[in-house]
Amino acid sequence: MSIHVVRPRLLVIGAAVLTALASKVQVHTATGTQDGDDMVIDSSGTMSKSASGLMRRHQEYDQRLEAQVEMELSAAGASSQDTKPKLGSNDYILAGSNRCNGGGLWKRYESNSVTPGEYVGCASTCLEKEECVGFDIGTTGCNMYTQKAVAIGTWPNVQFNNGEAFAGVADHDAFPQSASDLTVGASTEGANEFYKCYQKTNVTAASNSYYWLIGNGTCSGGGAWNRYKLTPGDYATCENACNLRDECVGFDVGTWEIQESVLQVHQDNFKNTEKTTTGCLMYAQKAVHAAWPGVEVGTNLVAGAGDHEAFPATPHELKEGSLESFNVNGASKCYGKSRSVDLASYYVQLGKQTCDGGGKWKHYKSRAVDAQECKDKCDEKDECIAVDFTDVELRSQGKGKCQLYTNTPLAASSWADVTFDGAGAFAGHGDHDRHPSTPSDLSPKSSRNDPLKKCFVKTHFT
Repeated sequence: MSIHVVRPRLLVIGAAVLTALASKVQVHTATGTQDGDDMVIDSSGTMSKSASGLMRRHQEYDQRLEAQVEMELSAAGASSQDTKPKLGSNDYILAGSNRCNGGGLWKRYESNSVTPGEYVGCASTCLEKEECVGFDIGTTGCNMYTQKAVAIGTWPNVQFNNGEAFAGVADHDAFPQSASDLTVGASTEGANEFYKCYQKTNVTAASNSYYWLIGNGTCSGGGAWNRYKLTPGDYATCENACNLRDECVGFDVGTWEIQESVLQVHQDNFKNTEKTTTGCLMYAQKAVHAAWPGVEVGTNLVAGAGDHEAFPATPHELKEGSLESFNVNGASKCYGKSRSVDLASYYVQLGKQTCDGGGKWKHYKSRAVDAQECKDKCDEKDECIAVDFTDVELRSQGKGKCQLYTNTPLAASSWADVTFDGAGAFAGHGDHDRHPSTPSDLSPKSSRNDPLKKCFVKTHFT
C-alpha cells in the first residue's frame, strides 16, 4: 500500500508579519480517536491507528493548519498567493512526516508555548538564529535543532535545559552540523503526534566559522586580562562554554600546572614532579555573575594585571602570549569568537523617563553613581530584566536613584547592596502589583523627555 504524504505549503513573509503571527496562530486538533479511524493490533498486542487512519488524520491536520494560516495572513493584509510559494523554493524543505530523529534524537531546544505547534511560529523562530538548521513540528510543539549551543537569554519563547540544550540520544547526543543531518525517524509516537521534519535551506558551514585561531599560547599578549576558569576542558568543551554566553569573546585552551610535588628518590636525592590538568581561560567582555555552565564565575574572577586588569571588549583585544603555568610545554592555543556582541547592545534605552508600562511594577532599589553602575547591578541577576535611573537623588554625593525590575521574586539575602521592602520587592500600582514577565512589559512612564531620567531594558534575559 502506498501512502501519500500531504505537504503543507511554506510561508515566506516579512519578519514583522512572522513575529506577529508567531504569537497568534494556534491550530487545535482533536487527539481522540475519530469515528471511522481504523485500529490495528500488532503482534505484541499494542493497539494503534492503521496507516490509512494516520494518513487521513495527517491530511486533516495539514488542511486545518493551512486554513488557519490563510486566515491569519488575510487578517494581516497579506496575499497568500504571493507569500505561499511551493515547498522547497525558499527557507525550508519538508524532509518527511515524523520527528527529525532518524538514527536518534539530536541535541535540541524546545518551543511549546503554542500547542499544537504551528509552522509560522517555528519557522520564524528558527530564522532568528543563524545556527538553527531546522525544526520538527507536531501537536506537542516544536523541537529546534542548532549546530552549536545558543547563548543563554537570547532566544525568546524557546526552552533551555538549565541554560543548555536538551540532551540527545547515544551517538546523537551532539548538535547536528548541517540541515542534511536532520533525517526523518519512524517512531510511532512521532507519527501519532503528526510530526513533520523541516530542513533549513540556507545554513552556515559550522566548521571553523564561529572561532578563529589567534595564535599559540595564552590570550595574554600585552598582559593577562580578567578571566574565568573552566577545568578540566578541551577545545570542544571550552568552545561550547563560550557559545553559552554572548559576553564570551574568546578563550585559550591547554595544559595547566596545578601543583608541584617533591619526591625523595634515594637517600638525599629529590625529584620534582609536576601535576597538571587540562583547562581553558575564558575571556568575557564584561563581568558574568549568573549562569555559565561549567565555568567558575562570580567571585572566582581571576584579575588581570596592570592596564589589562579589565575585560577585553572585543575578541581583537586578545593577543597571543604566555602565562607560564597555563601553558605547560607551550601547547596552549588562543581563539577568538568570530561573531561578538557590541557592549552597548545588552541594554536598550526606551526613553527619558522611569520605566512603567501602564503602571508601576514591583521593583527593588539601589544607590548608583551613574546609569552604567545601575546596569551593572542588574547584570548580577539573570532574573533582572530592566532598570531605570534618576540622576537627582544625592547629586552632591555623585549618586542617583536606581530601580531594578525582575521577572520573578528574589530573596533579600541573594542580592548585595540592593534595598528590599522588608523581605520582598517594593509594591507596584494596581494590577501592576506584580513582577513584569518580559522586558516588553515595560515602557517609559510618559512621552515627555526628562534629561535626568532613563529607562533601560535588557536584550538578554531568561
